[in-house]
Amino acid sequence: MNAHDLYHPDEEARLNELYQYKLLDTPEERDFDELVKIAALVCEVPVSQITLIDRNRQFLKSQVGTELGDLPREASLCARAILEPEPLVIVEDMSTDERFKDNVFVANEPHARFYAGVQLRADNDLPIGMLCVVDLKSRQLTDTQLETLQALANQVQAQMQLRRQLNLLNVAKSQLERANIDLSNFAHTVAHDMKAPVRTMRGFSQLLKVRRDKMSLKERDEFLDYIDRASEELNMLIDGVLSFAQHDLRRTIQKEDILIVDVVNYVLVNLDIPEEFTIEYDRHSSVAYYTSRTGLVQILQNLIGNAIRYHDKEHGTIKIKWWIDDLRLHLTVSDDGPGIDELYHEDIFKMLTTLEPKDRDGRKGTGIGLATVKRIVDKLRGEVSVRSKPGEGAAFEIVI
Repeated sequence: MNAHDLYHPDEEARLNELYQYKLLDTPEERDFDELVKIAALVCEVPVSQITLIDRNRQFLKSQVGTELGDLPREASLCARAILEPEPLVIVEDMSTDERFKDNVFVANEPHARFYAGVQLRADNDLPIGMLCVVDLKSRQLTDTQLETLQALANQVQAQMQLRRQLNLLNVAKSQLERANIDLSNFAHTVAHDMKAPVRTMRGFSQLLKVRRDKMSLKERDEFLDYIDRASEELNMLIDGVLSFAQHDLRRTIQKEDILIVDVVNYVLVNLDIPEEFTIEYDRHSSVAYYTSRTGLVQILQNLIGNAIRYHDKEHGTIKIKWWIDDLRLHLTVSDDGPGIDELYHEDIFKMLTTLEPKDRDGRKGTGIGLATVKRIVDKLRGEVSVRSKPGEGAAFEIVI
């Protein structure tokens, strides 16, 4: 049996909950150590453990009677126990139990026999680990011992929940401090960028007032065109800022099972792709993933939209690919446009950063699209990166 055979039906959701506690790879703690000592004494067994089951391993938060480090998931008794529908798991003799008899610690030294454990469940009721006791001989527990083991498991969960809340408070504090700094920088940058079109509109409107009696109709139209373009630039900037703020304020993103090709088709219809562009993707793909449809739509709209807006050739090709690897969704959008110098691969995801002075229609970019992409990807606990060189196009990769 390998680690994949031990995956829970809701494995990804289970892992997401586990990681919220931030207990993996932390040192032993007295509060947990005392609970496993009590469990061993009450149940009259030599071994007691608090285990957390990661993607491919078992992490021992606390232990009595053993000095084990991390174990491969397939070697873990608890990795099998968390798959049981009931939280209390009791096996009087593992050597005769089909679920456990082939385990390395049962079939070989030390020939473990008795196992009793209580699942440690997260807020969504998914098991993330076990409080367990083990003996080298088959046996039974009394009702009092079972009740005590359950009560101790409740205390373990209470300690875990306390640490999770402290982590959330620390994260919230850090986010608030960063938000205050970002807000100050954001306000300064937005104000600076808005001043340019405002100056243009004010300057030409004042000139119109002063010179209106001496100007030809053609000159007036030119001045009005300048004012119109400046107002359009200002309007785009305001729309971009509002869009960015909307994603920043959305605390949670609803997730659902999504057929990726359906989202791609939806985005392409909405973008109304110009005839001079060819879009290449697998129209018959059956790849589905549990994630945010709204988030994925916004990501694709920004990446594909940018690939079109800043393309520097008469005809362009945009390739969209996606696949799942090790429970992660990979999504790439690549083009054959002007490319991006490696010096700017990180800066382009910062708010209001623009490299190209104008797009295909002669409009100045706002520098908000890629910042929005990164914000959404961060909310989905993913990563975004770009591979590109000047003159060789760009490939943006999202991993969720």
